[in-house]
Amino acid sequence: MSAILQHIRGTSAEWAAHDVVLADGETGIGESAAGKVKMKVGNGRAPFSGLPFTDGEVRIGESSTLTLKDKDDVRCGTVSSLDVALPSSPDSDFCACFSFTSGTSSPLVTFSAAVTFSGDSVFEGTFAPASDKHYTVLLWFDGTYQGAVRGV
Repeated sequence: MSAILQHIRGTSAEWAAHDVVLADGETGIGESAAGKVKMKVGNGRAPFSGLPFTDGEVRIGESSTLTLKDKDDVRCGTVSSLDVALPSSPDSDFCACFSFTSGTSSPLVTFSAAVTFSGDSVFEGTFAPASDKHYTVLLWFDGTYQGAVRGV
């Protein structure tokens, strides 16, 4: 039996003009910043521009921005640098989670808003990930952003 599986695809300009939300598990094909054709996998909430490009697993790759929305649960793969964009006016019950693996050197992880952390690899409320670890980060808002980190 022969079948054709077709994915949503477009150029960078087409995706910018029509920044659609991909359904959970739906794939979209586009160009990376380096001009390579790459794939993104939807989560049913984030628009195409807010999803990481993949290479077989959900992976942020080198330097990228992760835009978190309420109730997000994102697995990023191995990162060397990650900018986490948080809502500027979150709901009072905002909660999101993401996980990543650091490579052979400590990744630089920054946040768009002040976050007070507790847990592993946290020093005086600041998260400073170490090399060769897998981290899960839970973020919530209760008037200020708070975060709990587990690193193994």
